[in-house]
Amino acid sequence: MTSEIKKKKRVRDESKYEHAWLLFSQKVSRQEIARRVGIAERTLTRWITNDDWHSRRAAANITRDELINKTLKLIDGLLEKSLEDDSADSSGLADKLSKLAGAIKNLDKQANVVDIIQVFMTFNRWLMSRQAIDATLTDDLIKTINRYQDTFINERLAHQKE
Repeated sequence: MTSEIKKKKRVRDESKYEHAWLLFSQKVSRQEIARRVGIAERTLTRWITNDDWHSRRAAANITRDELINKTLKLIDGLLEKSLEDDSADSSGLADKLSKLAGAIKNLDKQANVVDIIQVFMTFNRWLMSRQAIDATLTDDLIKTINRYQDTFINERLAHQKE
């Protein structure tokens, strides 16, 4: 008999994972997520930590306008710095400005999809709040709606690339 103890690797239940992510993205408490999904809080904590759910939620909740404003502030800061520092590398500055301008242009191209995502997120928050007063809004129904929303967005993104 070997002295090695092999740990059994658990298979993640994808439907519970998706459901937990949906609730987490709607800022439901960890305790409530664990209760509603039927998982241990430490499992949820592991998913949140290992898959960087905080960053994903932040990225999903930032609006296109916020991204554009932040990019414009970066451009302004670069221009201010270049005016103050005569020895600044103008080719490096031009490259940075070009990249930031390109980022804004790409954000405008993706405006339709970003707007759709924002509407879906607002709709999902509304569904979650409605769930308390509408017994027909089950967790499974909300997950199904969310899957259709994801499919819709993915098809839009694929169509934009054509």
